[in-house]
Amino acid sequence: MDRVEKIRLNSYTDDEKREIFNRHLLRRAIDKTGVAQSQFILTPEVIEALVTEYSLGEPGVRVLEKNIEKILERLAYKIVEHEENVPILVRPENLREYLGNSYFHLRDHRTIGVGVAISLGGGYNSRLTYIESFKKQFSGKSRGKRGVLFTGSLGDVFKEAMNISYTYARNFLLSEKKNLFLF
Repeated sequence: MDRVEKIRLNSYTDDEKREIFNRHLLRRAIDKTGVAQSQFILTPEVIEALVTEYSLGEPGVRVLEKNIEKILERLAYKIVEHEENVPILVRPENLREYLGNSYFHLRDHRTIGVGVAISLGGGYNSRLTYIESFKKQFSGKSRGKRGVLFTGSLGDVFKEAMNISYTYARNFLLSEKKNLFLF
C-alpha cells in the first residue's frame, strides 16, 4: 500500500466477542449469580449493544463479562425482592435500567459530516475520538489572528500533532492551490 502504514491492533473483533459471550461469559455469569437461563431472555439486539456500545472500546472481554454479571445480579434482585414474573425480557429499550448509559454510540460515526475526523486513541482502553474543525473569526484580543484553537483537555503530544497538521495543510494550500480565503 502506498503511504499507508499497517498497524496491528491486538484485540478481539466484535464477532469474536459475540462468540466468547455466547460460549463462555453468559454461562459463567449464570453460575456466578444463580439466575437460571429460564428466568430471563436476552434479545440479540441486547447482545449486540453489549458488544458494541457497552464495551468501552476495550480490546478484551473483561467489561463485557462484568456487564452481563451486572444484568443478571439486577435480574436476581428483581426476581427475589419484587417477585417479577419470569422470564424477564431484557431489550435494548430497558438495557439502560440495568447498566446505565452506554459508553459509545455506534450510530455516532455513521453520521459524521465535513470537518470531523476520527482518531484512534492510544493506551489500554483505546477509543475512537472525534475531532471537529471549522473556520472561526477570532474576536477580542485574538482579533485578526490566525491559527488553531484547542478546546478540551488535550495532551501535549496531541496538541503538537494538531499544530503540525495545521501547518502542513496551510503550507500546502497556500503554495499549491492558492486558497488564500482559508488563511
